[in-house]
Amino acid sequence: MSLHSGDVKPTPENTALANGSKLIIHEALHMETEVPGHGTVTGSIDMAKRCEASNLALVHMQRKVRRQVIDRMQQLKDLAGTLNVMVPEPGYRITL
Repeated sequence: MSLHSGDVKPTPENTALANGSKLIIHEALHMETEVPGHGTVTGSIDMAKRCEASNLALVHMQRKVRRQVIDRMQQLKDLAGTLNVMVPEPGYRITL
């Protein structure tokens, strides 16, 4: 099972839907700064870990946030534990 969050932050409802997913595709507009109606990188990682997901694709990021995430990927992997966190580019493929 997979879940695409759309343009929204983690909620109890989408967290319940994503529980046990192999892949969560989640919007992460900013690294940590909360913006009404939008997800964050750290919030998306937290949600995916709570759902015991295998993979998390972070999408719909501002350009500067995308660069920050790529630059901080090792730190984010430490935060994510066994969760596979990715920042896909167009054409990116994953085998589940």
